[in-house]
Amino acid sequence: MKILIISLQRLPAFGGVNSYVFDLSKQLKKQGHEVELLCGEDINSLPTKQMNKVNFFMNALYKKIPDIPKVLLNYEVGVFAFKELFQNVNMDEYDIVHSQDGIVSKAFKTVYPNIPLIGTIHGCFYSELTGLGFKGDVRTEKMFKRYDQWSVSYPDFIITPSAYKDNYMPYIPEYKHIVINHGIDVNTFGSKETTRKINTLKVCTAGSLHNYKGLDILLKALRYLENDGLDYVVDIYGDGPERERLESFSKNNHLMVNFKGSIGREELWGIYSTYDVFVQPSRVESFGLSVTEAMANMCVPICSAIGGLQDQVKDMENGLLFESENSYELYTKIKLIAYDEKLASRLSLNARKAVETKFSIESMCEKTLNAYKNTIASTS
Repeated sequence: MKILIISLQRLPAFGGVNSYVFDLSKQLKKQGHEVELLCGEDINSLPTKQMNKVNFFMNALYKKIPDIPKVLLNYEVGVFAFKELFQNVNMDEYDIVHSQDGIVSKAFKTVYPNIPLIGTIHGCFYSELTGLGFKGDVRTEKMFKRYDQWSVSYPDFIITPSAYKDNYMPYIPEYKHIVINHGIDVNTFGSKETTRKINTLKVCTAGSLHNYKGLDILLKALRYLENDGLDYVVDIYGDGPERERLESFSKNNHLMVNFKGSIGREELWGIYSTYDVFVQPSRVESFGLSVTEAMANMCVPICSAIGGLQDQVKDMENGLLFESENSYELYTKIKLIAYDEKLASRLSLNARKAVETKFSIESMCEKTLNAYKNTIASTS
């Protein structure tokens, strides 16, 4: 089978879409399939005539809406640019096209309405982008919701990485929907001693430093730990617009937190095994790949009880969940792992088992291939 994966995002990049695309591509190629990628970076390869059309469209849009947020400008231009890009692609070469967002889904189906298109919905535009500070702007919110509608309406078949249904997402008909968890190659992750006495509790988290990731909730929880006199250290891997504010809060409250910046995903794999706990305090999260990777390295996951995190973590079985925004409850969960060695060891072992049984790359690839075949058959 020959597959074309399309994404508005410029890949490679940091984040879950990048990991999903390259993990899936690698496994598909391993099984003998051909996979090619067309992403935002390829817009730069447009012929001069078409690039001039893209620039003209962008300037006209900016003139019409001079106060348009940059992110929306990029999305609107992205639709137009990908329509131009797809006109240069010989689609007879491919058996199926796999989209990673509603923007390129719309662009593709506008140019090739009869070619099979499957789309993976990695998250809700409206939920995630309002977390970046756009809530309350009626025009902007309307545009975000339109991108979510495109994610559902244009693909012939839809994959979501978890069974979680965001209240802001349009309804996805059951006949065109399947849940396929993002899998990982479990064999690339080692094990560690599960029965140990915790002296200094070592906690980590990883991801982009945006408001919707909820790292301020974690820092507020640590203030309670300070009053307990618990010996702990927290390392935060990642970067983003919230870093300065988070660092300032941490310093002002004398918290034992290190901001490590962004490092490579594979480097993180080797680091997770040195920690006891991985915290994911997100306000919005369709699926936390870094949570799965930490679990594979036998970190105890402590996550907010939202979105796809509830698919990954079962409270008191393979990790702990806390009510979103509730920093005091997060504190109690961290404290529980610090002082209950038997519980910590049991959850650590069960976290690894959960990844082995439910979140393998082999299972992800097999289910995705079946989805491809069903999409092709239903549109032929």
